[in-house]
Amino acid sequence: MPKIEVFAEDVKINQRTMPGKDGKPPRAIYEQDAYIYCEGKFPTLMKLSLEEGQPPYAAGLYTFHGSSYIVNNFGNPELKKIRQSAQSIGGRTLMLNEMRAIQYRGGIAFVTRADEPTHQCKECYKPWFESDLSIVLGEKFIKCPNCSSRVRKLTDKAPLIRY
Repeated sequence: MPKIEVFAEDVKINQRTMPGKDGKPPRAIYEQDAYIYCEGKFPTLMKLSLEEGQPPYAAGLYTFHGSSYIVNNFGNPELKKIRQSAQSIGGRTLMLNEMRAIQYRGGIAFVTRADEPTHQCKECYKPWFESDLSIVLGEKFIKCPNCSSRVRKLTDKAPLIRY
């Protein structure tokens, strides 16, 4: 899964205004610079969309869960739009963030699922859901899809290692 890095100098919000069309008022766009590691030696600059009032992402290396991607109209992977649903509370419409962050030792995974991870890698500490894992008959342990190390089942006595 691609990794996205936010550097300390990019922990700030960049605001720009889009002119209104067809008599509609202008709208503000809130973004933050980040860098995605794809192919090649160096990361590529990208923009993270932010909601009005949302604080910028902290400096660090982020890994987005596989369920956070869609295939766009050009056949390329794309992060799902954060502003996909709205809820009316007290006559006010609030945009809900479909993705939630799961902090773990080594990073933050962004998921669109409401349930909690069921497994965690013993080496890279990445959290996993049972549906993410391949259980191979004859294997002595479940392998992490990220680093191929052992994965442990999360329990009340052995919860997710976050720090």
